[in-house]
Parts: sequence; structure tokens; C-alpha cells
Amino acid sequence: RKHASHIHIPCHAFFGGLDEQVSLRSARYFQEQPFVTVHILEGAGHAYFPPEDQAEVLESLRRMLQGVSWAGERYHSSV
Repeated sequence: RKHASHIHIPCHAFFGGLDEQVSLRSARYFQEQPFVTVHILEGAGHAYFPPEDQAEVLESLRRMLQGVSWAGERYHSSV
């Protein structure tokens, strides 16, 4: 949390709604940062992400990579 205000590039932060180690207060702090998109994965804990949450993470990463031309081309050619 102490470094979140130093983020000056677009990024995604994923938090487990059932996380037993990182509280959702951290997610609220990250939501205040202008370059951070926060995702709360309701069924995820700290170390376990159920399949539907894994799919959300992968889809978010895919969308992010499509914004980077070389990465988007590489992703599509490998699928």
C-alpha cells in the first residue's frame, strides 16, 4: 500500500474477496489511485482463485495486452 501512490502507469490490481491475509481496505486504497484498475474477485482467497475468478484475471490480462500492439499480435497468433 505504501507505494501505490507512486504508480504512474496503467495497471490492474486483483484482490480476493475472501483473502485471509490482505484486507479489502488495501483495495479501497488502490481504488483512489488514478492509474490503477481494481478487481475484487469475490470467490478468491489469498492463494486460491476458483476457475471463474481465474477466467476474469485472464480476460483482464488479454484486454490489457491487446492495447500493446506487439503483445496483442503475439497473443492472437498463439491461440
